[in-house]
Amino acid sequence: MADSVTVWMKDRTNLVERMNGLTLRIRSAEHFGESVKGFPEGNGRLVQLTLPQVLALKPTAIELLNSRGAFKELAAFLEGKQKEEVSAFFCRTKLIALHSCDVSAKDLLVLLDKLDLLAAWSSEDSNFTKSEWESIVEKLAKLNVRAIGLSENILEAASSQLNPEMLVLACNSSLKAVDFQDRVFPTVRILVAQEIHFVDDADAERLLDVLGKSFPNLLMLCWDWNMVDPCIIYDERTKIVLDMLIKLHKQGIYRNLSIVGYSPDAETKGATDNIARHLNDAGLKEIVVTRFATKGYTGDPNFTLIVAGNDIDQKESVVELYANQRSPTPQMVELLSLLPASPIHLLPASTVDFGGFDSRKATKLYEEACKQGQSS
Repeated sequence: MADSVTVWMKDRTNLVERMNGLTLRIRSAEHFGESVKGFPEGNGRLVQLTLPQVLALKPTAIELLNSRGAFKELAAFLEGKQKEEVSAFFCRTKLIALHSCDVSAKDLLVLLDKLDLLAAWSSEDSNFTKSEWESIVEKLAKLNVRAIGLSENILEAASSQLNPEMLVLACNSSLKAVDFQDRVFPTVRILVAQEIHFVDDADAERLLDVLGKSFPNLLMLCWDWNMVDPCIIYDERTKIVLDMLIKLHKQGIYRNLSIVGYSPDAETKGATDNIARHLNDAGLKEIVVTRFATKGYTGDPNFTLIVAGNDIDQKESVVELYANQRSPTPQMVELLSLLPASPIHLLPASTVDFGGFDSRKATKLYEEACKQGQSS
């Protein structure tokens, strides 16, 4: 193994801003500098790190993407180190997030064995078997995770072994509304419903129909309107969904509600005003409507956030997260700031992309991707 490794580091835009952590993204080098969704994420540069500097990174969040073997290389590197060195490397790690990654369950379990505690776990689009998921959930239970993000149907194991304060129904979901039938999460205080697997036009209603039984102790429901319609409209179905949300609120199932939805034109913006009025007329007070444009979009505001409830601090946190940060579908690393007791602030953070220990290969892949991006 070489004495150094090439990584990508994101440039800091504010040199006096305090960094709350470091996000280590393990991915193939041609995707260095991209967000999870594949968009350029700001300026950055390739940097040479010595192996002691790699050990000194001490990431607060580790994101595993399609790495083409980079994760296995890092795992083998750590396996050859002293236990104290490995413990020091992971001593600040609060979050592990998987995004359509090629990591095997065996290697992932080795990683989880290195941790003493873990605050949050998130996975989207993984290909683990049921038995592999059961082993992973068993490990997560021992780590006392406070927040879980899921897109796979592992609700049976999760509801019986985990006690999360926050549950995120993540994007690219294979979870169906019917999967929540007879599943109870009594410890969940915040439910972030970003997406469920589409079956038919009654999916949202089915989820709301079981929500009170599945999540009996909610403080906040964050509801993405794309589970009802791709953009916000105000029609008869909208009124049905709103009335179900209102009924749950009056039953005391949740205290605070946020709705985020795509509203790119005058008609959809008018629909958001009608929704806010509908909620207000039904008794949900302290309603705040905020419009914002997504990151990277330079036109007029194209999303609307509606927040209702009497918890001012929590409402301010939601507005900051969604509207001020211009993020209609925030990732787990952002959502941790919403935890009701002892919120976890991992942002702003330094960002390091690692693509394996072959520096020549990583540099070539990155530079070829940059040239291709410039020519397209």
